[in-house]
Amino acid sequence: MLTYRQYNLDTKNINAVNTINFIDDQLQQISDSLYFIESRLESFKRNNTAIDISTEGNRISGKVEALEQQKASLLLNEQYYKYLQNYLRSGEDNTGVVVPSNFGIGDPTLNGLIRELVSLQADITVLAQNQNQSNPLLLNQLQVKRQQLQELKQNLLESISNIQAANQIALRALNQQISSESASLNRLPAAERQLVNINRLYNLSENLYVLLMEKKAEAGIAKAANTSNVTILTEASRGSKVSPTETRNYVSGIFLGLAIPIAFLFLKDFLNNKVTSAEDIKALTNIPLLGMVGHNKAEDKNLIDQSPKSAMAEGFRTVRSNLRFMTGASSQEGGCKIYVVTSSISGEGKTFSAKNLAYILAISGERTLLINADMRKPNSNVDFGVTSSIGLSNFLAGYAGFDEIIHPTLQDQLYILPSGDIPPNPSELLLSKRMEDLIAELKIQYDYIIMDTPPVGILSDGFELMQIADANIFMVRQGYTQKAFLSNVQLQYETGKIRNTAILFNDVNFEKISSGYGYGYGYGYGYGYYAEDAQQKRWWKKLV
Repeated sequence: MLTYRQYNLDTKNINAVNTINFIDDQLQQISDSLYFIESRLESFKRNNTAIDISTEGNRISGKVEALEQQKASLLLNEQYYKYLQNYLRSGEDNTGVVVPSNFGIGDPTLNGLIRELVSLQADITVLAQNQNQSNPLLLNQLQVKRQQLQELKQNLLESISNIQAANQIALRALNQQISSESASLNRLPAAERQLVNINRLYNLSENLYVLLMEKKAEAGIAKAANTSNVTILTEASRGSKVSPTETRNYVSGIFLGLAIPIAFLFLKDFLNNKVTSAEDIKALTNIPLLGMVGHNKAEDKNLIDQSPKSAMAEGFRTVRSNLRFMTGASSQEGGCKIYVVTSSISGEGKTFSAKNLAYILAISGERTLLINADMRKPNSNVDFGVTSSIGLSNFLAGYAGFDEIIHPTLQDQLYILPSGDIPPNPSELLLSKRMEDLIAELKIQYDYIIMDTPPVGILSDGFELMQIADANIFMVRQGYTQKAFLSNVQLQYETGKIRNTAILFNDVNFEKISSGYGYGYGYGYGYGYYAEDAQQKRWWKKLV
C-alpha cells in the first residue's frame, strides 16, 4: 500500500519534475555565461578603479537593459519551442512533456493542445496495457486514438512554427531598438562605454538566472504541494484467523467427496438403458441364461483362427454343453438338432456367435451345417474357406440344386449354406414348400443345424424359423442391447410366440461385472488356465 501511494504521488508530480529538469538544463547554460561575465566585470573594475558611469550612461544602460531583458525572455521561449519540437518528433511518451504554462508561456492555444496531447497519450497507454489485445473493438479504438495523436502532433508542430515566426518578428524588432539605443553609447567615453556593456550583460544574465530560479522554485512548490489520493485507513496487522474454519471445511470436503461419486454412480445407473450384467437380465426376464461369452480380444477373428484353449473357445464349449442339457438327448440318440440364433437388432453378435457355435460343434466330431438364413444381409464366409455366393435364396427360388448350395469348410465336419443372392421376397421364400423340403433333407444328413436368422426385433423372418427349432438362442450384448428389447422378448415368451428359448450373454467383460450365475466363468484369468494368460502383459497394461 505504501508503494502504491508513492506511485500515485509520483504520477501527479511528473509534470513538476519534468519542468524542474528542463529548467536545470537552462540554468547550466546561464550559469556558465554569468560566471564568465562576472569575471570580466571584476577584472575591468580592478584595472579601472576611477571609472564610474555618468547619468547619461545610466539612462542609456537602463533602457538597453530593459530591451535586452525582453529579448532574453523571447530567446528563452525560443529554447522551449525547440525543445517541444524535438520532443514531438522523437516519438517518446508524450505524458512527460513540460506544459507551457509552467514555463511562463501563456498562449491559450498552445496550452490547450499540450493538455489534449497528454490526455490522449494517457488513454493510449491504458489501452495498450490491456491484456485482451485480441478484442477487435479494443484494437479499433487503439488505432483511432493513435491516428488522433498523429494528427494532434501535426497540428502542434504547425502551431509551434507559427508561434516561432511571431517570436522571430518580435526579436527582430527588439534587436532594432537595441541597436538604435546602443548607437547612443558611442557618444560616451570608451572606458565608460565598455563598463556599460559589461554591466548590461551581467544584469541580463543575472536576471535570467533569477527568473529561472523563480520558475524552479514554483515547480518545486507545486511538487511539494501535491498529495496522494491514496489513504491507508488501517495498517496491516496479524491477528487470529477468522476464516476459513478448518474443521467445517474438512467435514464438508469428506461429505462432498462421498456424495458426489455416489450421486454420479446413481445417476449413471438410473439413466443407463443398456444391459450391463447378468443381474439386469434376471430382473427383466425369466428366460434362462444359456451362458456368457467374453470379449473377443482378437477383434474380428473367429475361433478357427484362435487357440483352442482360448477363453472364448471355453465359453462356447460351455454353451454347447448347456444346449445339450436344454434339448435333451444327443444328436446320435435323438436325431438332428436345429438351433436358431437371433437377436433384437443388428450388431449384437448374432452371426459371430452362430459361426463359432457351429465350429465348436464340428470339432467335437458332429456333422454340422451353418445356414445363413438372413437373405436381406448376406455375410462373408471367407474365414471358413467358402467363397461361393450361391445359397439359400437361389435354391428356394428354383435357380440352384441341393448339391450346389452346400459348401465344405476348412474345418472337418463343418459345412455352410450361404444366404445367396438378395431376393425381393425373402419372407415368402422361407414359408415356401421348398424350405420345408430342404429342412427335412438336411435333418437326415446332419447332426446339428445352426441357423443365423434376421433380427426378430426388426423383421418377422426369424419368428417363422424359431417355430421349427429345437432351441432358440437369443443374443444379448453387454453395454449394447437396450433393456426395452429384453422386456419385449419377455412378453413374446410369456404369450407363447417363442419357445425353447435361452439367452446368450455376449461380449462380456468379466473384470467389470459381478454375477452369481455360472460359477467358473472367467475363472483362470491370470493363472495360466487360458491361452491368453500365458501371454506376458505389457508393463503399462499392468498399471491400468
